[in-house]
Amino acid sequence: MRRGLLKCMYGPLLVGLLLLVPLSFMPPSEAAESIDVFFSANEFSIIEGTPYDTIEMEGFFTAGQMGTPLLPTQTRVVELPGIVSPQNVSLHFTDIVSVPIGGPFSIGPAPQPTTVEESVEMGFIDGKDPSVYGAPYSYPEEPVRIARVTTSGETTEVHLVFTAMSYHPIERSLTLHLSVSVEVRWQSMVYQVKGAPPPSSYKGYVIVTTNYVKNSSSVLPLFRNWLQSRGFTVYVITEDDYGYAGGQQRAINIRSWLIANQHPKQLRYVLLIGNPDPDDPSTGDAFGDVPMLMCWPQGTSAAGIPTDHFYADLTGSWDVDGDGYFGEFGPDGTETTVGVDFGPELYVGRLPVYMNSITELNALLQRAMNYNGANSSIMIPAAISNFGGEVRSDLSTFGARTDGLDMPREAITTVANPNGFSNFVMYETGGLSAVPTSAYEYDGPLTRANVIGQWVNDYGVVFWWGHGYAQGAVRKIWNSDDGDGIPEHNEILYPAFITSADFSSMQMSTDTFVFMCACNNGTPEVANNIGYVALFNGAMTTVSASRISYYAPGMWTMKGARTNTDIGHEYVDRLISMGVSAGEALYEAKHALTDLYGWKAFGWQNIMDFNLYGDPSLTLGGPAAPASLACSMQVSVPSVTSGQQVQVRLNVVNTGGSLATGVTPQPLSFVTGGSATASVISGTPFVANLLPGQSTQFTWTVQLGCGASGGSVSFNATVKGVDSATSASLSTTCSTSAVMVNPLARLISTLSAVRTGTTCTVTLHVVNGGTTTITSVQPHVTYTLTGTADFTMTAGPSNVPASLPGSGSTAFVWSLQLDPGPHGGSLSFSGHATGSSTGGPVTSNTSTASLAVPTPAHLEVEVSLDDTSISTGETASVVVTVTNTGQTAATGVSVTTWDVDGAEHITKHQGPTPASVDVAAGSSATMTYLYRGMTQGSATFSCIVAGQDAITLADVSSGQADSPQLSISATLVSTLLLERLDDINSFYACIRQSMGTYWDDEAISHLATVSEHMVHVTSLEDMLSAYDHLTISYGSTQDVAVILGVTCP
Repeated sequence: MRRGLLKCMYGPLLVGLLLLVPLSFMPPSEAAESIDVFFSANEFSIIEGTPYDTIEMEGFFTAGQMGTPLLPTQTRVVELPGIVSPQNVSLHFTDIVSVPIGGPFSIGPAPQPTTVEESVEMGFIDGKDPSVYGAPYSYPEEPVRIARVTTSGETTEVHLVFTAMSYHPIERSLTLHLSVSVEVRWQSMVYQVKGAPPPSSYKGYVIVTTNYVKNSSSVLPLFRNWLQSRGFTVYVITEDDYGYAGGQQRAINIRSWLIANQHPKQLRYVLLIGNPDPDDPSTGDAFGDVPMLMCWPQGTSAAGIPTDHFYADLTGSWDVDGDGYFGEFGPDGTETTVGVDFGPELYVGRLPVYMNSITELNALLQRAMNYNGANSSIMIPAAISNFGGEVRSDLSTFGARTDGLDMPREAITTVANPNGFSNFVMYETGGLSAVPTSAYEYDGPLTRANVIGQWVNDYGVVFWWGHGYAQGAVRKIWNSDDGDGIPEHNEILYPAFITSADFSSMQMSTDTFVFMCACNNGTPEVANNIGYVALFNGAMTTVSASRISYYAPGMWTMKGARTNTDIGHEYVDRLISMGVSAGEALYEAKHALTDLYGWKAFGWQNIMDFNLYGDPSLTLGGPAAPASLACSMQVSVPSVTSGQQVQVRLNVVNTGGSLATGVTPQPLSFVTGGSATASVISGTPFVANLLPGQSTQFTWTVQLGCGASGGSVSFNATVKGVDSATSASLSTTCSTSAVMVNPLARLISTLSAVRTGTTCTVTLHVVNGGTTTITSVQPHVTYTLTGTADFTMTAGPSNVPASLPGSGSTAFVWSLQLDPGPHGGSLSFSGHATGSSTGGPVTSNTSTASLAVPTPAHLEVEVSLDDTSISTGETASVVVTVTNTGQTAATGVSVTTWDVDGAEHITKHQGPTPASVDVAAGSSATMTYLYRGMTQGSATFSCIVAGQDAITLADVSSGQADSPQLSISATLVSTLLLERLDDINSFYACIRQSMGTYWDDEAISHLATVSEHMVHVTSLEDMLSAYDHLTISYGSTQDVAVILGVTCP
């Protein structure tokens, strides 16, 4: 039995290989040119399944023409030089190396284009093309085919499809094509350029509208000015410019104007403003004043498809057969024949105007001008498209189940996550056969309430997947089953998950870029189509289908096919990953896709279907900030000797948000000082283009010189450029600091004077700043005195005379003894040096220094009292005030002599406080003693203070100072001789009674004792505690003299 997973590497399978060299499609022409292209297969796996096996090959996707086997496929674009007609390109095989793979295998068919209403009827059986599955040979017969030929600018692109395996449906066998070599041949010819995107330098923006709109809208001129401020050259054209014909002819005329003016006006964007209702010439219907073009990709027997792509592809021929029915697949071109090209020369957007509502138009224009950028987030509402085996009302059946599971994973893993976007995903969880909540990145069920509720979060991008109608997008729910287990049309419900009415009632101006992967959401004939209505509240731009759009049933991965989902994914990828505008993202996305499934007309319909509503120039990042230049300059060294060279470097950065072009500095300029000179030796500025944040550097080599006195040079630069977005001129300037230019022989002097106590050291430091020796170097110093200051030179100068080689140095030193005199003063010096060199006498600069010569500290003292009369028991503060009348601070000043005349009447309680002080020059400081009166009498205090001079450290002292006399008087005293303990208790009780009766806290200060137990009494509590102590301590007679303010018996 075959394993479920067959892994193969082509290396071991070389045994039994089949070498084929088939004939070319046409004989080579002598004028033909060619390019060799090589393809090779990769490691692959075959996964057994029911009903079909799946092939997975590294670097390949599984694809095929609809109804043909799904096989590993790879696309390759080959660029041909010059412009080549598709008919003149051919493919020739030069080598094929293949090997058979055992089977049997069951390989299913590639999907048909599918909508909710139909699968394309191609005569297939179970989705299989009987001409392939019933043929007795392998498919494809050739492993490489030309899928498409397009031109871009001055080159031609050939899109090749390599199918790495062939399948024999009858034998159910596979053949692996290990390697294939082909030759692409072409014949050059004069041929119109097609599919060339507008050059990035093109800034033309044309608004195509009507005279009515131009004359009625008050906001349109403001919108035009806003576009111009963003760097666009704006043109507004009306019937006066493109003609007054209506209907289909008006669309043709507008395109003709665009073709004629694209390059002369360097057009890039087109904004169509008017009624988009297309003209169907076969019905004589009504049409709008700025119509979409009605096209018939499936022929005139099918419904027409309105499109704006007609205005983007200016070089394609949209009516080759001239029958008036545009865009017919086959009559008007195919992938490899001249006709519709789809290559955009312009990027087109549209603001519909229904019922001539200028109010609505003004609102949309103002919304665009208010836009400043979108959030980095994406919301994906993913509905079920069809159930497996689902039966339609016409009894036709859908193919494989398509439930929206695959698109979110692809969009998030390949686009959103790599670009830092957050995401919110909703799947269908209602009804039978719902999507499980374990689905990739499931955040909530897909319901109308959830979609509306999430919209307020202002997602940058919304990419919805579902079926649709003009005014909404719908879910698909298998609501009930009649018991046969088959989902049938009458068991299916289609509730909307978002409608035009929802957007009308939202009242939230979110800045969202919406891709509506559904049918009919942008139907231009319906005034309230959801693609248009969403612009007012929920969306900044929308991409929607004007008619039915086709999807590929079954599991979806991004292959670059022309399915509606591939278009949406490619659009969102370019919006987010490339950061391009909505217009560029849509039209380049559609142009990039290839008809891998062979859908032909149905693929064309999808390309035509999807149109952009909104300003095509808007990006997710918002309008770009203008370019801005900033610069800085540096010189390689800060100083040189005359004749040396320096490197001047100019750094320029674009600090703005747009490309700066033509960035180049103006000629370097100099600012010289002294005798300096400068000349540019080399450095021819180039022209640079700087992206936002990008920088460049310009460099010059400059030779500097000077005369005998030396000098300096600084450099200035001006940089100019052009803002690519606005064509505005850019300019910035910068400069360097001065570079010192020294002569070959140069003396540089520095003079200093340092005082230490009463001595001073004067130093003249001399340096040879040149390169040649200077001899007989002599110092020259003069001085100036102020006040009574003087000095005596005790030594110097040293090292006289000196000889200094280049960069050499010496120091001349003098020693001085300073004398401040009675009032002090200052001493100033001025000095320079002289010498001789081979170039003649050399004189240095003059340098100066100065210092103060202050008088020493001088102390004077004063003794004062806070009160000259106290009573016994009271205290007096004795204050010693020291004043420094000198010009130098005195440190560590303290009382060295202290005498008290009348010491028997007082006792020292504390002091001096503080014990010593520092006294600044011209300042005073105090020290305080506290004495208590003991007996009646008087006292006088005398003191001398001493300290040190802070500079000389010499001792300094004051003369003696005497205080005023302090008088001590006695209070009313009862002196009791307490001979017995009973007397103490009686006396104690008297004091208790007296204090409790009329003594307050102020009176307590009058209490004291001469007892050793009462020395520290300062409060009532202290007094009582002391008496308690006496009561306890003394059991015999004691003499206790108590000085009181009361009399006890």
